[in-house]
Amino acid sequence: MSQGEFTTMSGRRLRNTVTAAVQQAGLQNSIVVIAGLTNAYSHYIATFEEFRTDFPLECYSVVG
Repeated sequence: MSQGEFTTMSGRRLRNTVTAAVQQAGLQNSIVVIAGLTNAYSHYIATFEEFRTDFPLECYSVVG
């Protein structure tokens, strides 16, 4: 469990990585769901590419 808020792309990458690992383990029809904790995060989890952009991460949230 991670107490962070995943960006859309970092969540997709995590889901794809976990899905590949699960399928490699022999569970071919599994559905991987990434669910974040609400109001209990301590940071944002961004991809390397998102981190390097000029846009501040606060622009991605409604409250930011």
